[in-house]
Amino acid sequence: MIYIKGEAAFSAGAVVFDTEGKQVLSILDEQNGRVSFPKGGIEMGESIEDGACREVEEETGVICKLWSPTPIAIEVRNQRSDGRSKVVHWFGATFAATGQQKLEDYEQLVPKWFNIEDIVDNLAYDDDKHLFNSCLSYFNTHIKQG
Repeated sequence: MIYIKGEAAFSAGAVVFDTEGKQVLSILDEQNGRVSFPKGGIEMGESIEDGACREVEEETGVICKLWSPTPIAIEVRNQRSDGRSKVVHWFGATFAATGQQKLEDYEQLVPKWFNIEDIVDNLAYDDDKHLFNSCLSYFNTHIKQG
């Protein structure tokens, strides 16, 4: 159980591997040049799992299949300007199909596949590097063995 004092904003996203586990999906934010993983806010009445998949498709145009209904990680960020904590549920996932990218007017996101050997050096945030390593370990232990 997670206890968060006050109000919180809930988000979800996924680290998406290709079907062979050789590449991982990311987004390049053209406004600031940072590479990260797709994520976004959960909509009213939406499950965290559905929100993660929807955000991946909206930001990248990729339809993914989550490995498990249980998140790989839950990250609490205390940096919102409105004083609320932001709780991000991160899932591991595999590419399932090509969908349609549906960005908000202010978003300038470019989907980018990286070889798994190269992604860590390109990620902008240390938390994303740790998240990727956790997903890679889970993939190698539970998914690749299949």
